[in-house]
Amino acid sequence: MTRPVFIVDGARTPFQPTLGTESAFSAADLAVQCGQQLLLRQRVPGDAIGMAIVATAPTETEGDLTRDAVQRLELPPSCQTLTLRDNCGAGMQALSLALCMVSEGHKDIVLVGGADVPSRAPMVYRSEASSWFGEVASRRAPLSRVRALADGHPEYLLPVRAPGRKPDGPASNPALIRAAETAAYRFGIDRASTDAYAAQSHARLSDAIAAGRVEAEVVPAFHADGKVTSSDRALAHVSAERLARLSPLTDAPFGSLTTGNAAVPGEGACWLMVASEAAVDDFGLTPIARVSDSAIAGAQEADAGIAPIMAALPAMARNGWTAQDVGLWEIKESTAAQVLACAAAAQDDAFCRDTLGLDGASGAIDPDRLNVDGGAIALGLPVGADCCRMVLHLAHAMGNRGVNKGVAMASIGGGQGAALLMEPA
Repeated sequence: MTRPVFIVDGARTPFQPTLGTESAFSAADLAVQCGQQLLLRQRVPGDAIGMAIVATAPTETEGDLTRDAVQRLELPPSCQTLTLRDNCGAGMQALSLALCMVSEGHKDIVLVGGADVPSRAPMVYRSEASSWFGEVASRRAPLSRVRALADGHPEYLLPVRAPGRKPDGPASNPALIRAAETAAYRFGIDRASTDAYAAQSHARLSDAIAAGRVEAEVVPAFHADGKVTSSDRALAHVSAERLARLSPLTDAPFGSLTTGNAAVPGEGACWLMVASEAAVDDFGLTPIARVSDSAIAGAQEADAGIAPIMAALPAMARNGWTAQDVGLWEIKESTAAQVLACAAAAQDDAFCRDTLGLDGASGAIDPDRLNVDGGAIALGLPVGADCCRMVLHLAHAMGNRGVNKGVAMASIGGGQGAALLMEPA
């Protein structure tokens, strides 16, 4: 990187799985509540914040979400804004752009984050229904409108997609299912391993909440009726034995993926404050981590499930890092199969040589250093916000555990992977 880039601070609302009813918040509501509390904590002048970037799911319909949030946060009009709508790695894409803006000297402070509320995504209807709705709406005379209504068919009222009313995360995405199952089959990840990993994610999140290891990153969400949500929802009694009762989503020779060992859609918002060394000095800021490098990699379809490790290992190699050097790893928990396959690929000599062009395997990823406080399988998966949450948690966990090197990585829908290398500030 041309200039050192620091993560000064960050905050997130509690992450909540989408439970089938419309949320009390819009994505912008959560972004504003989260941003207000972060800006109160870091008293940086508003005109020093040169840019804000928010990642969100492609289905979000709030218009220019970032501009709305910036205006409601009362940042000056000079603050450049960008709303990034992408698949499950949107937060990493947004963060990569923020890092470039700061490292290349275009901005000194950038707010970057994500916000998602899947239950507020729009209903999607078939094209025939859209034409019918349009025809009905265009009629002005009451009798004419009634006639137009009569031309419809009852099936037109059945949505193709009803947000928040059925699983709509990794477990219902055919491309992601195919990528995860292909990766699991390739590296010998069986159903028992994926269920055990999923149960571990829930247990680790429960332990982290009980021990207060996520308190520093979470700010409360205030409801209009006075209710306050101040912590994540943890399911403490999930076991591998109970998960084993669920039916697999695919047939033999696959079958490692179920709705229990994949992330469910979730809502939440997260912001990170990214700053240059000059801004840190000028405003007396205390960074929580320094970004050493970042990478985004594209993969062919056969490698889509392990695209995160394809971004991470070359970035580690050019910085002289091996797996043994890394004290903590965060891999986005879209599915347990994908996390385990990425860990297996890191120690596979043939894969590292033939696919990545490295001298050999980087080494084994220690399970005790991987997603140490759980992840999206237990927390729920707000598509745009989870990557920023993951990076924020890694920064705090590194400080709490005295770790000198950390790696965060995520898949991006369509066969891409992203990675971030971090060190103490």
